[in-house]
Amino acid sequence: MNVIIPTRNDYYYLENIVRELLEINEINKIIIVNNNSYNKITKIIKRISLISPKCLYLECEKIGKGEAIRRGLEEISKDPKDVIFIDADIANFNKNIILLLRDALNNRSDLVKANFIRKNGQSISSFVLPILKIKYPELNISRPTGGIYGAKKKVINMIRIPNSWEVDLSILIQAFKQGFSISEVFIGEIEDKKRSNASLEYSRKCLLNELKILEAQ
Repeated sequence: MNVIIPTRNDYYYLENIVRELLEINEINKIIIVNNNSYNKITKIIKRISLISPKCLYLECEKIGKGEAIRRGLEEISKDPKDVIFIDADIANFNKNIILLLRDALNNRSDLVKANFIRKNGQSISSFVLPILKIKYPELNISRPTGGIYGAKKKVINMIRIPNSWEVDLSILIQAFKQGFSISEVFIGEIEDKKRSNASLEYSRKCLLNELKILEAQ
């Protein structure tokens, strides 16, 4: 497995996340993609990336979660291993989250999404769920926009990676439309940072725009 962690100024919990990942022998690379963080934070992220030879530090100057994920995928373009995506701001991250995703991928799932409860109560997924139930009624996923998921490399090779917050939803829907096997595992409660109203509104706009693009395809 390879793990991609996009981060823009999130570093408080990054070291713990990396150390938990290092306890999983199946992980080949931990790719930390710094998405144009502040200079002081960039130094911290670089230091964390030196914890293990398994860690690979990359920089992505184009701002956008999708941009960072695309940059990480470039490094494993010829690697057939499964890919796990996780966010860098999870305060209570533990290796069992990855083990659950791994087990689902090993059990014939091409893509597996993590279902969870957010301690801060925020949910972008609730914004798009009513739309998905109408447009894709057979897609039974509780957290379509969640940033914790795993995919077979064959899935990643067949999809388009958008630029921003819509990337997690887009990967899911593209995989569904192409007939890949999709599942969901419950990982419990997640404690992550609370986002501003402006940030949430921008995410909603990105999601709506991506849904229009996907519907037209």
